[in-house]
Amino acid sequence: MILARNVYHVKFGQSHAAVALLKEVTQKFMPEMRGMILTDLSGHNFTVVLEGEVESLAAWEQLRQAGYAMPEFAAWFERFSQVVETSYTELYTIEYRQG
Repeated sequence: MILARNVYHVKFGQSHAAVALLKEVTQKFMPEMRGMILTDLSGHNFTVVLEGEVESLAAWEQLRQAGYAMPEFAAWFERFSQVVETSYTELYTIEYRQG
C-alpha cells in the first residue's frame, strides 16, 4: 500500500475554502480512495493536507492521469488553484498499521 500525501500551503484565510474544495474533488472523482483531509495545528500556517491510500504507485499514477483527463476536474482545479500558494506531494510505502 502507498500513502500519497498532498501538502497545500493556501492563501491567508483560505483553509476552509480549500477543505471544501478537497471534499468536493474526493467525493466526486475519488470516492473509492480511503483518505483524510487535515489542517494545521502547528508549523506552517494555512496548511491543508490531503492524504489517501492506493494499492500501488501504478494505481496512484493511473488515478492522477484519469483525473487530469476529465474536463470537470480541470474546472475544479482552476477553482482550487485560486486558493493555493504552493504545494508538494509525498509518497510513502505503508510498512505497518496498528489496529
